[in-house]
Amino acid sequence: MHPGNTPAVPLAALFAAMFAAAAGTHALTPLFPELKGALGLEDASVRSLGAVYTVAHACSALLLGALCDRLGRRRVLVGSLLCYSAASALLLAPATRLGFSGFLALRTVAGCGSGGIAAAAVALTSDLVTFARRGRAMSFVLAGAPAAVVLGIPLACLLARWRLTAIFGFLALVAGAACIMLARGAPRGLPAAAGPARTPPWRVLAARGAGAALAVTFLVDLGAFAVLTSLADHCAERFGTGLSARGLFFFGLGLAALGGALLAGFVSDRLGKRRSVLAALLGTAALAPLLLVPRSFPGFVAAALAVSLVQALRPGPFVAILTELAEPRLRGSLAGLNSMAAGLGLAAGTWLGGAVFAQHGLRGGVLLAVAAVLLAALLFGLLVARRQDARVRSV
Repeated sequence: MHPGNTPAVPLAALFAAMFAAAAGTHALTPLFPELKGALGLEDASVRSLGAVYTVAHACSALLLGALCDRLGRRRVLVGSLLCYSAASALLLAPATRLGFSGFLALRTVAGCGSGGIAAAAVALTSDLVTFARRGRAMSFVLAGAPAAVVLGIPLACLLARWRLTAIFGFLALVAGAACIMLARGAPRGLPAAAGPARTPPWRVLAARGAGAALAVTFLVDLGAFAVLTSLADHCAERFGTGLSARGLFFFGLGLAALGGALLAGFVSDRLGKRRSVLAALLGTAALAPLLLVPRSFPGFVAAALAVSLVQALRPGPFVAILTELAEPRLRGSLAGLNSMAAGLGLAAGTWLGGAVFAQHGLRGGVLLAVAAVLLAALLFGLLVARRQDARVRSV
């Protein structure tokens, strides 16, 4: 199932699918004030529209990741894209007609679809591309997430001038186009290497290095969101920035992350995936304390952009290594577990980041992030990378 040349059309469709799934989270954020007015909600209630999407994503990734090992990547991916596209299209209805309960239900369904997209896309990419080229391919596919930050947020604001929820119609079109491309171009059935055996999905946790890899994902996302969710408050309190300046700041962070993801695609297969991941983790730990140094907003922006770029060097080569830890028949299950670990890390980092920021400011979040990333680097270097290297040499 590994062609000699990288399959460009399916990978482009997978990029679009990851973009749509990630934008489902980010595009809602700038619309919170208007949604509060349209639906008559308080701050906590309107934020639940984002939280329910993340929770549904994490739970469905676990289930659908296992199903794509039994039913095939294409079936789960196409079904998840259809589910996501339909739920997003229905969100085009006026918010006042949907009401809070209707909006919440559609966000839950869309989140379930996005979980299947994330798990099956990772598994399918690993099936399509040999390990030697997988760092580049995985970095390109996963670059859909930072692209969603760069394009999704400003596009949501622009389209809201026409209709408040118009961004979801756009995402439905993107997901629908990706669905058509993958229905035609993705391989049918199970990976050839899987054979007829029915291996229970939980057996993937018995693979050496798999549990440590999931811990790395959890720790890295915990550290990232402990800092990320505190940046807006820090900018406002330390530098007195307004909403427009903060919006440009986060746009810059997304652009830097997109650049880092694309850079990882060019260097990870040449320099080595293990080296790329370790460089990203140790570089993040080294650069994060620089966020506490600047006394001016431009200096703070420069430091944050550097951290964002270096952080983005990790996901592509890391997930390429992750998919090699499991047999092809269990890659979907492992990808689903990894998505769930990412969701748990996001939630834990958001909560812990808020708690330490209230007591110690941004310094507390940075120290928490550095500790989490250094522990992740230790686990990866000792328990994940060495196991993967041994597995590749034995093949």
